[in-house]
Amino acid sequence: MNQTATVTNRLGPVLSGLALLALLGFAAWLWWPQDSGGRLRMTMPSLALSDLGERRVDLDHYRGHVLLVNFWASDCPGCIAELPELIRLQQVYGKEGLQVVGIGLPSDSVAGERTVAAYYNVPYPLLFDAQGQAARAFGEVNLTPTTFLVNREGKIVYRQVGEASFASWERRIQPLLAAPPPSANRGPAPVLH
Repeated sequence: MNQTATVTNRLGPVLSGLALLALLGFAAWLWWPQDSGGRLRMTMPSLALSDLGERRVDLDHYRGHVLLVNFWASDCPGCIAELPELIRLQQVYGKEGLQVVGIGLPSDSVAGERTVAAYYNVPYPLLFDAQGQAARAFGEVNLTPTTFLVNREGKIVYRQVGEASFASWERRIQPLLAAPPPSANRGPAPVLH
């Protein structure tokens, strides 16, 4: 056997192992929770979507609230694991001005979402993005769960890709809830003469 063939035979498994390791690393990066560092500051898109009862819901209705917009799917393990955390956030902070809204992607089914909603008794609106307009408007949402935090002024201030805990959301939500509603920030009404 020549020396080149011996080196190639020895390197084959090593190179295969390195390729597998790189592939696993890339897959882990895709699924690992990522955030925007809280620097988005883009205005939340104006959208109206149907809820699971086929009623139209306009997201502009929630302006003045702190909004947690969660893109999810009924067959997504991370989404299902995160669901009790989001339910608890709505229950604890809903009276203070937080509104959680779930948006199902077109790849999901309304029937699957209804089943999950009934099983968990979800207390917040679940909307269905049948045409993908919400996913595009929020910046090409492709992975679930992907969640956006919107302040009272309607600015997206944070994005989370991957599931997050109650405590991590609570740390981000509390300062936004402490801020006065937009009407309180405008100062006195102008005097007309």
